Amino acid sequence: LAYASGGGSVLVLPDRRPEAPAWKLRAHDHPVACLALASVVTGGGAWLVTCDRTGELALRLVGYSLREVERSAPIPSHSLTGRAQLGTPAQGVCLWTGDGRGPPLLAAALQDGSLAVYASEHGADATLKVVQQEVLGPKRGALCVALGVAGSGLVMAAGCRDGRVRLWWRRECSTSSLDTLAPAGELEGHLGWVRGVAVAPWEEDSAGDGTFLASCAQDRTVRVWRLRPAGNAPPPPSFARLAQAASVANALYATSEAVLVGHEDWVNGVSFRPMAPGRPKELVSGSMDRTILLWRPDRYTGSGLWMAECAMGEAAVATLGYYGAFYAQEGAEVYAHSHAGALHRFRDACKDVHSIEWEPLPAATGHVGAVSDVAWAPDGSWLLSVGVDKTARVLAPWGATWHETARPQVHGHPIQCCALVPSSSGGWAYVSGSDEKVLRVFQAPWTFEATIAHAAGNAAAAAAAEAQAAEAGNLSVGARVQELSLTQTEVHAEAPVTPGSVQQQLDSDVREEEGEETAENEDDGEGEETAVRVAPRVHLSPPEEEALARATCWPERGKLYGHGANLVACAASPCGRLVASSCEARAPREATIWLWCAYEETFRPHAQLAGHTLTVCQLAFGPKPCSTDKNARLTLCSAGRDRSVAVWAEVSKGGEWRLVRMVTKAHDRQLYACCWAPSGAFIATGARDKKLKLWQLEAGMDEPAEATGVEPAASAPLSFPSAVTAVAWSNAPPSRAQGQTSAGLLAVGLETGRLELWTGSSVNELSQVLILPQHTSHFLAVRRLAWRPHRKCESEDAMDLASCGDDFAVCVTRVTLPEAHLE
Repeated sequence: LAYASGGGSVLVLPDRRPEAPAWKLRAHDHPVACLALASVVTGGGAWLVTCDRTGELALRLVGYSLREVERSAPIPSHSLTGRAQLGTPAQGVCLWTGDGRGPPLLAAALQDGSLAVYASEHGADATLKVVQQEVLGPKRGALCVALGVAGSGLVMAAGCRDGRVRLWWRRECSTSSLDTLAPAGELEGHLGWVRGVAVAPWEEDSAGDGTFLASCAQDRTVRVWRLRPAGNAPPPPSFARLAQAASVANALYATSEAVLVGHEDWVNGVSFRPMAPGRPKELVSGSMDRTILLWRPDRYTGSGLWMAECAMGEAAVATLGYYGAFYAQEGAEVYAHSHAGALHRFRDACKDVHSIEWEPLPAATGHVGAVSDVAWAPDGSWLLSVGVDKTARVLAPWGATWHETARPQVHGHPIQCCALVPSSSGGWAYVSGSDEKVLRVFQAPWTFEATIAHAAGNAAAAAAAEAQAAEAGNLSVGARVQELSLTQTEVHAEAPVTPGSVQQQLDSDVREEEGEETAENEDDGEGEETAVRVAPRVHLSPPEEEALARATCWPERGKLYGHGANLVACAASPCGRLVASSCEARAPREATIWLWCAYEETFRPHAQLAGHTLTVCQLAFGPKPCSTDKNARLTLCSAGRDRSVAVWAEVSKGGEWRLVRMVTKAHDRQLYACCWAPSGAFIATGARDKKLKLWQLEAGMDEPAEATGVEPAASAPLSFPSAVTAVAWSNAPPSRAQGQTSAGLLAVGLETGRLELWTGSSVNELSQVLILPQHTSHFLAVRRLAWRPHRKCESEDAMDLASCGDDFAVCVTRVTLPEAHLE
């Protein structure tokens, strides 16, 4: 499965090899506009064709190879076979592999209305050869294209803006032939733009050589056509539409097989199901009406009338419809992608080929915009990420694989930062800042805590969370997003919580609500189907997209007012007692850092720190412990656009803070990132000047900044090939705390997406030990790095690093010391 993501990258997911890792491929320097995938018979790989928004077309052979050492785990491999510049972006591409043993043919529908066919030859110097080009004009321009077999020849079908499907055909279907395809007629019938076409991978035996062609359009219909070469079939009946041939030798007869009416909005994609012994003909269509329909010829009357046998996707009420639907795993699964960038996955749960029963499954999920910030849970059991796609997502390991487990926040503004704090009533909460002037506080319901316990395989902890909720009388199970509102309101269970009975009560409430709405529709005479509602619940397996979109939100506990501009950064102290935040600033008054008390039921302002003159880009609390020592005081580091780095210290528990260190010209350009060394004696800063500097904090932290200064810990800064946008410093694993890694492990993220790891026996002797492979890291700027807290259940030699960036990706990388080997 190939999925076009941000920054010109393509996410490749293994279809038949669950043990194979997902990986990213840097296909282009610009966003990918369309792509197509076709299997290869020999070698077990696949052909991947992509086109970006500048019109660059690329063909690659992708697959997996076996690692020679360490359990022979499969690793990704790819090779660029051909590249061409179209001049204008393509809005639809397809591949034809023939027998699957040679290079494929490519067909592309361009935005200027033209069609182009390309071929890749063995020994070519990474270029694609133009076989044919058809200019249709802007009013008749092609929107989609498909290639397939018609009799013994090759047919190309293009869906056009004028509602017609245009055909080209040639007698030779081998990919090695460079003969052009001759026009073979036009199919009329649709009353809107044709959004999708598909050629069946099987032929009809009972009526001679024939090929089925399906087309879908904005007129809300799907049409099925039967294609026959003129010399191999009798003339069609007079009522059937005839495709006029350009010449007798290349004539194709096309008869209208069926008109499928059932969708209530644009139909954007259609696909035929691969044939299997005893399996009837079937096709799937995806529409903007939020439904996926499976169509089959009526098997009871034998009339050949196509009927909608199954409907899927009604529960996805959070989407704006499906952009397409297709089969996977030889027809055993159906995938669809929606407006929100989510993948929807369904599996055929019935072994009888004549019966239909499809069930939703978890699919690959993730942000659909740049990811701004990540934060680990204190025990490292889950990871929170926020992004400009206006969502917050929780990622957690379920066994050996990671899955999105909750979507706590669905906001109306791009989210820029987050910080985790302990909740006053137990459990966890987080603070998020977005492109607005307020911070929002969200608290995890007990259903989330129980779900995380199940993800870790700890059923006892899940039962304890439910028992604790029952003892405290906690009726909160989740939240709902009200229409035309940014506030997530709390969802309560109507009856008191008792162990083992909560989910039954929630399911009963949902059934009653569905029954009431169905009755209302019947009274109104509308007769419309009611969308299935998903209730907040404890999940025993990774939740599917329908549940993530509507049933995993966290209730909002409050708003923090004080800043005068959009939020930029926030951070929580190690004990969660305080939260620091900053906003966009063009003057010193706006650059004030706000501190908030987080240990009370209601957050309140604690202090304001003035010192910077422009936006503070990142905040980081010092690692000094504060949970056991009552006299322990907090420290805070800040880095800003004014090229300054500052260190603040808590003078007293009552709320007084003091600026104790400050360097006004720490770098030549604006600062992007800062972090503390694990010992708390050093600070690392990264900036746009492509340098990373280490600053040593001497004794006397109680003295004001005017009395002492900050001295660099190294004689020269560390230089990098691009701007340093993210840094994170962690202790070495317990088994490697001494020796060559005594200084810990310093992770550095660059503006180009590059990730580097540095370590040494001391801070003054840091050296680069690893550059992470790009297919497991990022292609665009890295925005945040976070080391996973050490856990007793993890390997003593391993460390996990979370990273996020502008390429829409969140990566969790496992590093093993002392060789810093990437797993």
